[in-house]
Amino acid sequence: MTEPAIYIEPIYRDTELAAMDLEIDGLRWAVGQAHQVAAYINRNDVKGWRLIAMHNAAVRALRERFSGPHWEREDTENQEGIRNPKRGLRIIATNFDELAGVPDKNVTPTNLRPKGHASSRKARCNQTGWLPGLDLPEPVSQEWQTWVLGFYSDDDGIGAELSLPLEFRGNKFSKLVKRIIIIPRGDGMPVEPKRQPVTPIEEVDIPVQRRG
Repeated sequence: MTEPAIYIEPIYRDTELAAMDLEIDGLRWAVGQAHQVAAYINRNDVKGWRLIAMHNAAVRALRERFSGPHWEREDTENQEGIRNPKRGLRIIATNFDELAGVPDKNVTPTNLRPKGHASSRKARCNQTGWLPGLDLPEPVSQEWQTWVLGFYSDDDGIGAELSLPLEFRGNKFSKLVKRIIIIPRGDGMPVEPKRQPVTPIEEVDIPVQRRG
């Protein structure tokens, strides 16, 4: 099995992103929005709301930051994100497992919850014209290369990466041939703002005197 190419050093990471009309600060801001939303979710919210809220925040931030001359809104088959028609690229936001952003070739991060047929078709489309050991193909007419902006957030921080999956097995993305690390897992991005327990207001007796 061909090992994934992992880009974490700024010079290589930023070169890859520039070739896609992307920049690291915008991607970090997008996943940071999802991370901040997660800080306000607690046990009183409806079941599953945390992942929904994070996904929505990341998608919205992607569109707000990158929509313009290169990128536009993407929502084909309810796969939400952005796309670049000129380069034949699209990016969908996905809640990943705790391996998101771990720069280790021996691990394979993937979606936290099962995906459906739309994700499977997009992963298969990425295989067009590619064989192990060869350079990744350039997008051709009407073919889209789909990248996944995967992120994982908990009380310890966030990990995030932009990955190119070539396979889809058991409702999970697999064979990530390229992994551009956006925020390394455990890199120290805390949950902000952090919810603090409410401190009871101290009662103070104030003497009152009546006039007259």
